[in-house]
Amino acid sequence: MSDWDKFEEQTASSGLLKLIDEFNETKATFDDSKDKLSTLEAKIVAEFNEDFGEQSKKIGDNIVTINRQERYDWDQNILEALFVSGSVPEYIKKRLTVEKRNFQKLTEAEQAPLLPALTRKPGPVSVKITRSS
Repeated sequence: MSDWDKFEEQTASSGLLKLIDEFNETKATFDDSKDKLSTLEAKIVAEFNEDFGEQSKKIGDNIVTINRQERYDWDQNILEALFVSGSVPEYIKKRLTVEKRNFQKLTEAEQAPLLPALTRKPGPVSVKITRSS
C-alpha cells in the first residue's frame, strides 16, 4: 500500500469517525431527553384523577389536557361458567372475550351477568399542552 493510499484511508476514516462520534453524542442526548420527557409526562399525569376519559386543567397560560383510555379485561373462567350449558351469543368470541363496543351496546339486563367477569384497566394516557387565549 502506497503512502497516498494510507493517507486517503486515514482521511476517510477520520471523517467517518467524526460522524460516528457525533452520532453517538446526539443519540445519548436524544435518549436522555426521551427519558426526561417520559418522567415529566408521568409527573403531569399524576396531577390528574385516575378517571377514564379526557380531563383538562388551565395552568397559567396553558391548558393541560390528558386522555386516559379504558381497557377491558375479561375473566375467562367466569365467562366459561356463564355459557357452559348454553349457546354462546354472537358478541362473545370463541376464546370468550367480549368486545368493548358490543358490550356497551347491550342493555343493562344483558350486561349484568357479564359484569363479574369484567375488569376495567387503564390504557395509554396522552398529554397535550396548548396555549390558552
